[in-house]
Amino acid sequence: MVRAVSVCSALAVRAMCVLLASLLATASAIGELRFHQIAGADTVPLNGVESGPEDGPVLLLLHGFSQSYLSWLPQLRDPSLTARYRLVAMDLRGHGASGKPWTPEAYAGSTPWADDIHAVVTALKLKQPVLAGWSFGGYVALDYFREYGADAVAGIMLVGSHGGLLPRPGGAGPEPVGDLELLLSEGRQFASVMSANPLPDEIIDHMVSSYIMMPPHVRVAIRGKRLDNQDLLTEGRWDVPLQVILGAADSTVPTQALVEHLSPVHCAETIVYEGVGHSPFAEQTERFNADLARFATRSAGGCGGVTTRTAP
Repeated sequence: MVRAVSVCSALAVRAMCVLLASLLATASAIGELRFHQIAGADTVPLNGVESGPEDGPVLLLLHGFSQSYLSWLPQLRDPSLTARYRLVAMDLRGHGASGKPWTPEAYAGSTPWADDIHAVVTALKLKQPVLAGWSFGGYVALDYFREYGADAVAGIMLVGSHGGLLPRPGGAGPEPVGDLELLLSEGRQFASVMSANPLPDEIIDHMVSSYIMMPPHVRVAIRGKRLDNQDLLTEGRWDVPLQVILGAADSTVPTQALVEHLSPVHCAETIVYEGVGHSPFAEQTERFNADLARFATRSAGGCGGVTTRTAP
């Protein structure tokens, strides 16, 4: 009898283990992130992460200054997106888990940033991605457009960013130092102004952690980055679908000026979220993800799929 009970108990435990493993595997498949190490321009190692079907339309997500792919977790793990789209995020050079070259030349101009995106596109065999760039990432998206042309992208989305299509205010900011306590304090202050309303603790933690992962030499070097892209519009070079998503309460972007500036641009669309600050993708995730998916659908039709308009 004792032996029979022991056998039954063993079988029950085994069955429970099999069931648990199955449930964990299913959960992992739903929210699975696939990581890649990719050699970027000048062999700088780039950290890439993706989710969704490998044969789906590609959404390539570019984070903001001193941030990382963690910014895009609300998109990378959204079943409404990952069921259809291949979402790819990368840590830009000098950021997150990507390489952090010492020389200022590694960050100057537009070429290194554009070539990094090209390296990711090539390594992962991405075909005409829609680029979504948040804040500083908007400048990087336009670097890629500048260097590789309209045929390299299906469309470009600027999020809380004018991407240099407007003049950038002057001012270099404080000189970075290697004081980690100071960086931690600055990171918290940075996170506090990224939204109009308080964000979940997890998102704040991600912002602060990413902020302190950028060393002082990178902060100094990025001052040599090209930030003026006004010529892309004035020279009539713009011929891809463009969507700009702004927060009406964003203190870092001149929202009304940008809306007016882009109103005559062929196949451009601006959407302003009321009561939202600098991080629409985190502050109103459901709405943002729906707008991202709609823009991807429109971009598939080229400029003919996007009507120039401003939406509330």
